[in-house]
Amino acid sequence: MTLPQAVIRKWILFRLSAVLTILAMAGCQKAATEIESQREPDRILQVHAADWGEFVFQEKPSTTGWVAFPADVTATDYTSAVDPRALGIVPAKECAECHAEFVRGFIETAHARTMRRATRESVLGDLTAPHNRIQTGRPGFEFETLEVASHIVHRLHSREPGIPAVLEVPVAFAVGSGNHGQSFLAWHGDQLCQTPVSFLTEANCWGNSPGTYVDGTADFSRPATSRCLDCHNTWFAHAPGSVNRYDKGHFVMGVSCVRCHGAARDHVRYHQQFPADRQAQAIINPRGLSRDRANEVCAQCHSGGGELRRPAFTYQPGEPLEKWIALNMQADAPSNDDPHSANQLGRMMRSACYQRSETLTCMDCHDPHRQERGRTELFSERCQNCHQVADCGLSVKYNDKLSQRCVECHMPSRRDVEVTSRNAGESVMPLLRDHLIGIWPDVSRTIENELGAPQP
Repeated sequence: MTLPQAVIRKWILFRLSAVLTILAMAGCQKAATEIESQREPDRILQVHAADWGEFVFQEKPSTTGWVAFPADVTATDYTSAVDPRALGIVPAKECAECHAEFVRGFIETAHARTMRRATRESVLGDLTAPHNRIQTGRPGFEFETLEVASHIVHRLHSREPGIPAVLEVPVAFAVGSGNHGQSFLAWHGDQLCQTPVSFLTEANCWGNSPGTYVDGTADFSRPATSRCLDCHNTWFAHAPGSVNRYDKGHFVMGVSCVRCHGAARDHVRYHQQFPADRQAQAIINPRGLSRDRANEVCAQCHSGGGELRRPAFTYQPGEPLEKWIALNMQADAPSNDDPHSANQLGRMMRSACYQRSETLTCMDCHDPHRQERGRTELFSERCQNCHQVADCGLSVKYNDKLSQRCVECHMPSRRDVEVTSRNAGESVMPLLRDHLIGIWPDVSRTIENELGAPQP
C-alpha cells in the first residue's frame, strides 16, 4: 500500500496508543518513561532535507530494518511563474527545423536520455517476478519494482515490527541513460528524493542504490538537490532557498541543445525571419571558443562535484565557469586524483596528451551529436589523428592488430568504488572509462595475452 507521511505518523501514534491502552486494561501501572524505554525503536523515520547529510553520516540507526521518508513541508506545493522560453530555452524540435541531422543523432545520445519520466519504456530493468526483486542482507526485507496502473512503483516487503508488510512508493523519474545504470526519483509533496533502488546495467539486475545506502534499509529521504538535477536536465523550476522543492509541472528534462549552445530563443527568431542568412546569429558554437571555455562547457557536469556560486541552470556557454561554480580547474588539482565517473575532464587534464597540446578539447575525441558509446575502434582512430601506431612500444610485435585497441590500452575501464552498490553482502562497482591517458603496464599485459602470439 502507498503510505503518505502524515498517515505514517498517525499509524505510529495509533500503534503506541494501542499499546498503552492494553497495558492500562491489564492493570499495569508502570510510569510512561518506563513504557517508553521498553518500546521498540521507531522503524519509520522522518528526515528534513537540510538535515539529511547529518542523518546519514552521524545519526542513522546503527541497526538495519528501518525506513526513512522526508519530513513534511508545511507550505503548499511550490509553483513558479518563470517561463523557460523567457530564459531562452527552446525545445530540440525547434532546432531540428534547420539542424535535423544533428538533432536526429543527438536524441540517441546519453545526454538526451539522462533523465526521463519513469515508464515501462524508459525503465531498463525487468519488471516481472522474480527478476524485479532485491533480496537484501536483512531477512524478510526486500524490494520489488513493478508497473501498477501504468505507473512504476517500488514496493518494500517487510516482516519488521512497526513497518507495514507492504509499503509502496510511486516512482516519478528514471535518472541516467542506462549506460551504467539507472537510479530513480520520487515526489513527496513537492520534494524530489532519490529512492534506495537502482538498476545496474552491467550485472543486468536490480540493486541497492550506490553511495551511502545501507543494505537492509530503505532510505527514501535523500534529497535530489538542484546541483544533481542541473547535470541531468535542461531546466527545473526550483524553489529559491530550498534543498529539493520544485514545481512539479514546470521542467525540461534531459540535457538538450541549449546546455551546450546557450539560450537559443533569439537565434531561432532571427533565422526564422532571415532564413537566407547562413551566418549563425545569437548562438554559441563551442568549437569557436578558446580551449578553456570550450572544455568548460563539458566541465559544468564532467568535472566532479563543485559548489554552486549561482543558481542551477543559469550557466551560459562561453562565460568563465568559475563565476558559476567553485571548481579547481588546475591540471594538478588534488581532486583530479579521483577517477570518479564525473571527473573526466580533470583526469584528461593530467594527461601528457593534454599538457603537450594547446588545442586539445573534449570535442577532438567526442562528437556530441552522435551516439558513439562502445565504439572503441572509432575512438582509437581519433587517437591516430595525433599518434602513429608505429610509435607504440608493442607495434614491433603486433603491428596492425593494435590499430583498434588504443583506447582499451591507454584509457582502461576501471571499477569505480565511489559508486558501489552493496547488495546482500556483495559489492557491485560499475566499470567506467578512465580519462587519464597514459601507460598502464598491467592493462598492456592483458591486451598482449588477448592478442596471442606476436606476428612473424
